[in-house]
Amino acid sequence: MKASIFSFALFVAFTKAFPSARPANIEVRDGLPAGCCDPGLAVGFLRAYQPTYVDHFYTTDVSEMNNAITNLGYNSEGVAANVFPNQGPSTIPLYRMYNPQVIDHLYTTSYPEVQNAAANGYNYEEIAAYVYDTNICGSIALYRLYSSAGTDHFYTTSASEANNAVAQLGYTMEGVAGYVLPA
Repeated sequence: MKASIFSFALFVAFTKAFPSARPANIEVRDGLPAGCCDPGLAVGFLRAYQPTYVDHFYTTDVSEMNNAITNLGYNSEGVAANVFPNQGPSTIPLYRMYNPQVIDHLYTTSYPEVQNAAANGYNYEEIAAYVYDTNICGSIALYRLYSSAGTDHFYTTSASEANNAVAQLGYTMEGVAGYVLPA
């Protein structure tokens, strides 16, 4: 992340110092390429795992994460990525659903998928965060995987971790849930 922020800061400094060197198709407002959120507003998307029920849980709320760890048997796995707590330019909601019957958290940017999940045992909980819909503004993919054996949705920005989950743990790659900033 430090390298990405440094590269972005260097880009901004360079384009401000040499406006004529800025590519014609990139508009800059307030030091940011148009359509980008201020990366300083991003917060950690905290990740935890509950081994008894095989469930991954993600939140931006430190108190909620502490409760999951202290009272619900989750183990902290650190920060999965950086996301936005409020909607900004080019971001979309990342919805959080929960199925109490199978103990599974589902995160999606698709409202039709929210509706389908609600019709199939999931409860809508909240907008977990805001993410980019496409790979812009220095963002990276948040991969979505699923284990039918564990009934678990798993999200990671690491391609090698995703590949390992597929090869070693029986997860299926479901694609990209959205684009986030590196942790």
